[in-house]
Amino acid sequence: MMLIHYDCDQLFKEPGYNTKLYSLKNAEYKFRLTGIPFDKSFKLIKLKPYYSVAELKPLVKKEYKINPKLGIQFLFKGEVLLNNSILSDIGIRPLDDILTIMAVLTGG
Repeated sequence: MMLIHYDCDQLFKEPGYNTKLYSLKNAEYKFRLTGIPFDKSFKLIKLKPYYSVAELKPLVKKEYKINPKLGIQFLFKGEVLLNNSILSDIGIRPLDDILTIMAVLTGG
């Protein structure tokens, strides 16, 4: 798992970050990858609630062993999540809600 270190005092002063104070505790989030057998499609991954979708992508690719040439998108409640979306801002509840992962072929 990739470790990401932040200087928390600096993090909340930088523009572009929401000023909410996020919990620094790890939480387990449920993921489901489409297109693979049902028994292998669900995984629990420990993440911080202040991770953005862009920060999740490499972690999830590594956990599911997805080919690096494939891009992935996350779906929650039928909507594609933007890369700058923050887990806690979206309203995803750890262990209750499921994030769906869809692998897509990028490039041409």
